[in-house]
Amino acid sequence: MQPIWVLVADNSQASMYHFQPHQKQLRLLDRIQHEEGRWHNQDFITDGTGHGTTINNMTSMANRGLGTTDRSPKNQENTRFTQQIAEAINNAYDQHSFESLQICAPPKFLGELLPKLKKSVPLSHKVPKDMVHADSGLIMQHLNPLTLSK
Repeated sequence: MQPIWVLVADNSQASMYHFQPHQKQLRLLDRIQHEEGRWHNQDFITDGTGHGTTINNMTSMANRGLGTTDRSPKNQENTRFTQQIAEAINNAYDQHSFESLQICAPPKFLGELLPKLKKSVPLSHKVPKDMVHADSGLIMQHLNPLTLSK
């Protein structure tokens, strides 16, 4: 039987756990730290000389046809991070590394990640909650017990 993987993530880190039903425990497979996810927009923005961009410059940039889509540097960086996570999951599934996937992540992160996963990835449960700082026992309490008891 292939293992069940559990992703616990937010914009600043992602941890992938391996769950074998007969062991009834999570084992950490990999953890990715994404420090940029903790940054604020002003930490990203500089002009060409390394000086910070002013609010007036940012307002004029926003009025140049960017529309209502939030293309802030922080959101662009978060999009890159979710793409990196999705690619890793898609590749692992293509290599038959897991049978099903459960995800614990804040709703906004889930909203960005799920469309990037291949439709063939068997997502058995989603927990729309930020649990990156939770211990494995608390994470397991939020997982789908039917999937875990296979």
